Amino acid sequence: MAFPTETERLLYEAGLRGDVQGQLRVLAGEELYIGMPRAQVHAEPDLVHFQPYWDPAVRRHCLPVLTRGMLPPFHLEWELVSYGLDWLARGSRPDGLPWLAVNGGTPAAVYLEATPQHRALWRRAYAENDRPGGNRLIGLRHGALHGPLAYGLACGAHLAVQNAVPWNEVGTAYHGYREELRRLRDAWDITAREG
Repeated sequence: MAFPTETERLLYEAGLRGDVQGQLRVLAGEELYIGMPRAQVHAEPDLVHFQPYWDPAVRRHCLPVLTRGMLPPFHLEWELVSYGLDWLARGSRPDGLPWLAVNGGTPAAVYLEATPQHRALWRRAYAENDRPGGNRLIGLRHGALHGPLAYGLACGAHLAVQNAVPWNEVGTAYHGYREELRRLRDAWDITAREG
């Protein structure tokens, strides 16, 4: 079975083994993305609004998140915000956090119960994880691998390594809305749309 990145392959294999700790170790080193309507993100960039959905695989309400390899193509009406497993573990909702569905409905799906005790395990996995920083080459198996497009993208691979994004990804090579705003501010001193 072909997976978009190594992350999804590792999640799938840990799932086959029933290795929840292995899945947590993989997720602890990754950014997890939440899709939100663009107008909502622009109006309230510091708030996260994501709605639970009913997932028939676990027959529960789940909060949906995606790993980088499972991101959908760019869409004008949506923004993706990124968080780590630690942020999701610290999250609190008055009605309690439902299950977390990572890549729900795919072969690389991970469903995590989100009781306070389970979230403590997420936080421990995050604290124990040696998250790789930049300076590593990441690639997508479904991205451009041969031909003129791949050649052109490979010419900019040093930028992909510096920014910790897949070298052969077209369209979604970013770290989420708020992180991109921070990068524009820090690297280019751009703080408003006019800039």
